[in-house]
Amino acid sequence: MIAIVIVALVVSVISWYELRKLRGQGKGKEIAVFLVIMTTGSTLFSMQLTQVELPNPLRMVMKLFEPLSNAIFAMLS
Repeated sequence: MIAIVIVALVVSVISWYELRKLRGQGKGKEIAVFLVIMTTGSTLFSMQLTQVELPNPLRMVMKLFEPLSNAIFAMLS
């Protein structure tokens, strides 16, 4: 729980510093992209800290290419 609070504080400080610069330059789209990426990253990191089972993208790729791999292996053997 303490780790999540520390992550939230670090994200808040980084966001405050970066958003202050972006707001001064009038970059609305960059602010939106920054907020989406920062929110997604901090959420996933907090979930990782609390040991929530997250889906592994590598498993999806392996399932997707397994039939092709088997076909190539069968042709070469």
